[in-house]
Amino acid sequence: PAPGIDTGMGLERTAAILQGVDTIHHTDLFAPITQAIVHVKNRPSPYQGEGPGMGLNDLPFIATPLELNPEDPTTWPIRVIADHIRAAVFMGADGIVPGNNGRDYMMRRFIRRAFLMGRKLGYNEPFLHRIVPVIVRGYGEIYPEVGQRAASVTDLIRREEERFDETLERGVGRLDDLIEDAQKKGNKTISGAEVFDLYQSQGFPRELTAELLADADLSFDEESYLRAAEIHAKGSGVAVGEYEKRLFGDAQTRFVGYETTRCEAQLLEFQKDGEKFLVLLDQTPFYAESGGQIGDQGELVGPDFKARVLDTKKNGKAWIHTVEMVEGELKTGPVTAIVDVERRQAIERAHSATHLLHAALRQHLGDHVQQRGSLVAPDRLRFDFVHNAPVSEEEIRLVEDTVNREILHSIPVEIKHTTLAEAKAQGAMALFGEKYGDVVRTVRMGDFSLELCGGTHLSITSAAGLCRIVSEGGVSANIRRIEAYTGALALSHDRETESRVRGIAQLLGTQPDNVVGATEKLKGRVRELEKQLQQAQQKMASASAEDLLQGAVEIKGVKLLATRAPQGLNADALRNLADQLAQKSNGVVALAGEADGKVLWAVKVAPDAVKIGAHAGNLVRELAKITGGGGGGRPDFAQAGGKDATQIEAALQQAKEVLSQQIK
Repeated sequence: PAPGIDTGMGLERTAAILQGVDTIHHTDLFAPITQAIVHVKNRPSPYQGEGPGMGLNDLPFIATPLELNPEDPTTWPIRVIADHIRAAVFMGADGIVPGNNGRDYMMRRFIRRAFLMGRKLGYNEPFLHRIVPVIVRGYGEIYPEVGQRAASVTDLIRREEERFDETLERGVGRLDDLIEDAQKKGNKTISGAEVFDLYQSQGFPRELTAELLADADLSFDEESYLRAAEIHAKGSGVAVGEYEKRLFGDAQTRFVGYETTRCEAQLLEFQKDGEKFLVLLDQTPFYAESGGQIGDQGELVGPDFKARVLDTKKNGKAWIHTVEMVEGELKTGPVTAIVDVERRQAIERAHSATHLLHAALRQHLGDHVQQRGSLVAPDRLRFDFVHNAPVSEEEIRLVEDTVNREILHSIPVEIKHTTLAEAKAQGAMALFGEKYGDVVRTVRMGDFSLELCGGTHLSITSAAGLCRIVSEGGVSANIRRIEAYTGALALSHDRETESRVRGIAQLLGTQPDNVVGATEKLKGRVRELEKQLQQAQQKMASASAEDLLQGAVEIKGVKLLATRAPQGLNADALRNLADQLAQKSNGVVALAGEADGKVLWAVKVAPDAVKIGAHAGNLVRELAKITGGGGGGRPDFAQAGGKDATQIEAALQQAKEVLSQQIK
């Protein structure tokens, strides 16, 4: 009568029974992992003579199980670490990287929680990545991707450990303060806003904080946490904590935009949205923003009105057209929906080029490259992908050349519908995080690229014209971003670049082909002039040293020279002059200079003055503060800056009082 009852009899619990052990952590796959966790503590990293497994490959694979009694709290950290590091390795092998959203966030949480558990065992440095070889050895034969991506996964975990380790002390210290404050006040909860701020500033996920609070018999206010998270998200332009507003109820729109860019339709409903309108059609050729491809624009033409379609988005299964009126009044009834074909084609150039770019990146950087977001706009694309290092100029050139080679090959773009299983069997790339039904749409470009995709594309790759990569950089941990132009925009970019080079060549009095050589020559001349200027400043400063010393005063037996420096000295010249004056006076020198409207401070204290309490760093901090700046440094020398040159005299006068307070 109830065939769906879940007994909890999973694979590993079954294995524990068959192997005659008490817990899953005593089975033949978990035992080596728990042994390795203990092993890395006894063999601190780094150590001599170890191979790629950092000594762990010397352990017998089916190790003698540790006594991990589930009732013993001292074994809890080992069991948590074993479970979490195994999960992190499999996630990494599946293309997930530590981050702030979705699966990425879960991987970050697993690694950071396991790292914190290591602290309970006395591990004070990153250690989780050293356990990866044991997991690979246990699972790599059955799950080939675990072995194939072992190096990149190890690096991902190591980087995440190091990143967390850098902020851990500050975060734990701050949490300890919150706990102590709550306990003093007799509170059982702490502010959720504080917990969110701890996550934002120190990378402490709320789940980790909740566990640490539970150890102290405390909790946090969930409602104020969510409120703080929502306020932060709205400030960054993303609404969080709000349910999706369903426009027009559960209406559905039939999309015919794959087959045509113009169709007759029925305008079913519309809603006013400020100066614009939100329009629902029964069918539409307008592509709604999805998968990185932006929504179509165009026109809606009725019997006695015309409206411009500014954007198209999905809302449930309805296509929502944002329109502004051109003439007449919007009415329900028959309309002609017309897509801006030229703009659609420009978008398709960028979209098809994105698929080629993805394949080229995997070819030249490795199979670990996976899409993590994209923007497909008219002749412009942005592509975020997993990679743990900057892409070199040479690699960018190789990728760009490969994409353009495939464009020039004029490969037909084939669109097919098939089952998800068949598409995967053919090697189709799926977008990470996307949900697919049983029937999927594949986009093939010869033998070079095959992806699951619902967007619109060119019919042949050569229609993209040209693809130019214009930038590459990091956007977050392990995520890189490439921006590129196609078609007319790529041509425009090249022309603008050529125009700028010609302009520079004209300024340098040379030909465009000689710009690099002429620039190097100019840089050499500038360096020579800067050197001459510095020498002249040094001579000028030395010549004025004797005159400046006349203004020295005595403060508690120490000579103090607090004065303006000669005009035109840069920071280096100011420092050298302070050195000279301090040697001659055997006291304290505080010099104020001006450069480009800003205040420069240099304070030098002779050794004898340091011995009796004079401190250059503390003195310069007070002087800079008066001139609207800040700084500090060593007891014998310090520099600082300021913004308000009108307060220099007031600061110089204050130097006497500050020094007087310093001297014992």
